[in-house]
Amino acid sequence: MESLRDKRVAVIGDSDLVCKAIKRALQARLHMEMADPGRCDATGSPGEPSSTWDLVIVAIASEGGEPIAELARAFLIDCVGRVPLMIVSSRPFETFAEFGLSHFRFPFEPDQLCMHVEALLNAGEGRSQAATL
Repeated sequence: MESLRDKRVAVIGDSDLVCKAIKRALQARLHMEMADPGRCDATGSPGEPSSTWDLVIVAIASEGGEPIAELARAFLIDCVGRVPLMIVSSRPFETFAEFGLSHFRFPFEPDQLCMHVEALLNAGEGRSQAATL
């Protein structure tokens, strides 16, 4: 099995504090490299291309987190079905395994977050290996 150190995870959200907590947990426990999704500026230029990501985590911390969901949908539409998307939110969210969409409850324990991310990345690795056979 490929090391998780080689996996690239992008974290976006409506709370810098929650995004930083997710990044710190993954870096400290799984020694993962964080991708830089960048910020869409007036020209719409993102950071790293999404084709280099293995997982995208969308953290929705605010009560009315609908705008960030729309931002994520618009910004990451090319990732849906190709890169697993994990929504971190205290609100319920319907998962769609066929599109690689999963939900993780907030607040969370860092160890539980890392186990969930590890499972998603390992499942994705199995799918990509099967596709190349």
